[in-house]
Amino acid sequence: MLCSQCKAEFKDNEDVCHVCGHRKPNMEDVDLIINSLIEEDIMGASEDIESDDGDLGKKGPFRKDEKAKIEGKMIQGIRYMIFVSITIFIIALFTHWFTISGTTVDYGFVNNPYTQRYFQETEDASYIEFSGYDLFNYSRSVLDDHSRIMNSDGELSTSIQSVLHMYIMLAMAILMVTSLVACCVAFLYRKYVGIAIIRNLAIVNLVIIGLNYLFINITFISAIAIRAKSVINQQKVFGTLHLTFNGISHDQYFYTYKVTENVGFYGTIIVLGIWLTLSIILYEMKNSEKIRAIENGEIEER
Repeated sequence: MLCSQCKAEFKDNEDVCHVCGHRKPNMEDVDLIINSLIEEDIMGASEDIESDDGDLGKKGPFRKDEKAKIEGKMIQGIRYMIFVSITIFIIALFTHWFTISGTTVDYGFVNNPYTQRYFQETEDASYIEFSGYDLFNYSRSVLDDHSRIMNSDGELSTSIQSVLHMYIMLAMAILMVTSLVACCVAFLYRKYVGIAIIRNLAIVNLVIIGLNYLFINITFISAIAIRAKSVINQQKVFGTLHLTFNGISHDQYFYTYKVTENVGFYGTIIVLGIWLTLSIILYEMKNSEKIRAIENGEIEER
């Protein structure tokens, strides 16, 4: 062992340093000193841990409150965005969606007293323009006229495809009603069920628009193309008529039927997509909020 005073080494059985005369420490005293230092370190560490736990306990609720406030602001912002997108969607229903052109329009085979309000004519060609609202208004006016179709034998019969297309066009009224309902729900009803209603109404609207797009574009099931074929049959044209993907085929002639989607149609689809996407995001956020509330015992699970 070394002397703590002069660092000289103690000789065997020597209690006093032979250099400086400093007394040699007792080993029991050394053990007591070491144990006291260890206890002090342990007590200090325990106090630090308790202090940290207290700080965390104070900060925990604060952090939860801040997170809840941020989520609440996000939910509120998304609700306003849904409200705006639905409003724009309602306006888009009155913009031009489809333009029908081709020789079936040029020769007047698709014309009737109700198409004149949608009929446009230029130096090169003639065409008919329909908005989403026009599809409903037109089908409401000419449902009976499109239901009875003259076949190649000169007999009138009911066209199932034409009638079905007319009712799908009438379903455009559902878009207007569901949009107004969704707009009111988004603005007034903030609960979990209200978000589910908004999401489901967007899906219904998407299905109706998709069906109208398919029926008006495919000549075999388009009420307008089927009626054009009936008009040609009424003119006692000799030969056989066939509906094709591009129009009406005759033994000697071919009458084209072309549908073009306008900017208004694509704009409506984009706005509806935004409406649906935001409602799904908001639905998932509200669902997560509900699950957390159930886990924390704030509400009862049903």
